[in-house]
Amino acid sequence: MVVQHNMSAMNANRQLGITTGAQAKSTDFRKLFHRYKIFVITI
Repeated sequence: MVVQHNMSAMNANRQLGITTGAQAKSTDFRKLFHRYKIFVITI
């Protein structure tokens, strides 16, 4: 039995997970900051 690995696909999947996670954090931060700005404006 020979085990073969597609390292290019594994690395691409890893990078996708990293960038997706970073993008989600950035989006959450933008939403939070937007809510903060609205809160400050309404005071």
